[in-house]
Amino acid sequence: TAILFQSLRRDFGLEHCSYYLPSRFKDGYGLNEKVVRQFAAEGIKLLITVDCGTVSLPQIAVAQELGIDVIVLDHHLPGEELPAALALVNPKRADSKYKHASPCATGLAFKLVQALVPEAAEQYLDLAALATVVDCVSLFGENRALVKAGLAAMQHGRLRPGLKALLAKVMREGSELSAADLGFKVGPVINVAGRLGDPVLALKLLLAETELAVEELLEQLLYLNKQRQKITAEAMQEAQTLLVPDAPVVLIKSPHFMSGIVGIMAARLQETLGRPAIVAEEREEFCVGSARALPGFDITALLATQADKLVAFGGHAGAGGFTIHKDHWPAFAAGIQAEAAKMLAGADLRPTLDLDCELQAAEIDWPLLRLLERLAPFGTGNKEPVFLLRNAIVCSARLVGSGGKHLKLDLKLGGKILAGIAFSVDTWVNREELSRGEAVDLACHLAENVWQGVSSIQLKILDIGRAVAIAANAVEDKSKVLSKMH
Repeated sequence: TAILFQSLRRDFGLEHCSYYLPSRFKDGYGLNEKVVRQFAAEGIKLLITVDCGTVSLPQIAVAQELGIDVIVLDHHLPGEELPAALALVNPKRADSKYKHASPCATGLAFKLVQALVPEAAEQYLDLAALATVVDCVSLFGENRALVKAGLAAMQHGRLRPGLKALLAKVMREGSELSAADLGFKVGPVINVAGRLGDPVLALKLLLAETELAVEELLEQLLYLNKQRQKITAEAMQEAQTLLVPDAPVVLIKSPHFMSGIVGIMAARLQETLGRPAIVAEEREEFCVGSARALPGFDITALLATQADKLVAFGGHAGAGGFTIHKDHWPAFAAGIQAEAAKMLAGADLRPTLDLDCELQAAEIDWPLLRLLERLAPFGTGNKEPVFLLRNAIVCSARLVGSGGKHLKLDLKLGGKILAGIAFSVDTWVNREELSRGEAVDLACHLAENVWQGVSSIQLKILDIGRAVAIAANAVEDKSKVLSKMH
């Protein structure tokens, strides 16, 4: 929305262009007929939908009847019939010739501007990169190029005032911006407006041009994000009391689970428990829920098996959402568990961590780190390499950060002292307490850490435990893996 609104005004001179962002609490998701009729009453003649519209056939038909032309920019899967829009720009159309991985909706908006006014497109790289990472689309082909170019632009100060001020708040001074920073530090602050309140607040930050406007809007967003963190932490504690051991699917609901955070909760539960997760807010008449899947498991297909009990549902293989009348919840829950049991029969649901190769202490050096950096930006579809280190000796281990959520370690491996950090260990399942002098195995990324102007190689630890014997052929040879990376 920010890209199109600014471009239509700046590059096309359409001063009468306006925007409408639906509220998940008031409007639900996507295009709805009530809003279309409101647009017609206001004299709107052209409507451009972003991130929705492909399956909004009835609503677009109403728009046409009321004299509104509709252009759809969307990346969701089409149904058997396409809407009768003036234009449908969607890389997932059956007749699409777009050869790259599917872009997010913001990427589509960027491509539209690039096609119509190529000389103006570069000023929107910051937004295109941010959305591509946060929307978790595959970082292959043009998506990866967009993120790489956008990160470079932002690192060199070519970004809008709102993002510049936000980065100053969430980034350590002098650190280099990465895709992970966009996903874990910037994205949540932008998204919180829609999760807990009015999404227009975030849009205004992205459009703001004065320092005073930016300061006021950012203060509100940062406050909301702290509230979101508090609400989510409390909801996750309650979620632990509702879990059913050995059920094929994590399936829970509560009036305390706000619809704005159920997606976050489902994702965390799926990741930590290794099972598909469905979490819903229980309201007076309805439950509104979100679902997240294991890799290779189609969660929306699972929801579809219970379509007769749902008011509405949608999504894709990895994530979905739904609304259901409260009275239908027991039958829905029973049906979901029964169907999931069939779909997951024989599957090992324990959480797994894929290791790329084992490293010896002598191989951990700057040339290797620089080689790995060339594979970035990392994200969905282009995972950061994960390395196995075996029989490292714990020299020191201490909890750091707010509430002792993170674990800082000094390890000795092959005569070399290595510093490591493990984030959010308070959420780890079956975490072992480690003692000084103990031998451990660990899975980690390699990263550059800059502190007071001094750079060092740091281990970003994903999992750690007491050393165990591992078969020699269980992990690939380093040279083979690096060859594959090239």
